[in-house]
Amino acid sequence: MKIKIMKQSNFGLGQFKNETPIWAKNAFRITALLTFVATFIVATDQEIPKDLAVRIAVYLKALDLLVFGLSKMFGIKIEEDKSE
Repeated sequence: MKIKIMKQSNFGLGQFKNETPIWAKNAFRITALLTFVATFIVATDQEIPKDLAVRIAVYLKALDLLVFGLSKMFGIKIEEDKSE
């Protein structure tokens, strides 16, 4: 039994059940890594006021959630090839 992955990715709420494309997973991972580093820098920088640092950190984490949600809305339909 072979597994065939269709090359066309779809977008929408109905894609949560389908496999997330590699490029969408990578986009989320890269965004999460960059926002984590940025949050760490903002939190440890003594020149940034604490109330502003908290606000920036919240915005960066909101960006994480947005990108994660969008990446999960892309899906690839996987079909099993039962010819063999």
